[in-house]
Amino acid sequence: MTKKTLVFTVIILFGMASLSLGAPQPVRRNFRARMVQPGWGLLKMLEARQQELGVTDDQLQKIQNLVNAYEEKMID
Repeated sequence: MTKKTLVFTVIILFGMASLSLGAPQPVRRNFRARMVQPGWGLLKMLEARQQELGVTDDQLQKIQNLVNAYEEKMID
């Protein structure tokens, strides 16, 4: 190998390493699931499809109270 080829190869390898380290790393689904508050997704889905599912405002409020109580128990 000539000196130019060796220098070129080293530069390419350093460049590839820096690109791979700077790229966004995949996040495990379990980690993201732990970051979401429990019951949030269900509550938002019920609010979005309230008329379609026939859920009243009173029922939504009861569900919200259950979610809040569950969060308080998790904190304690």
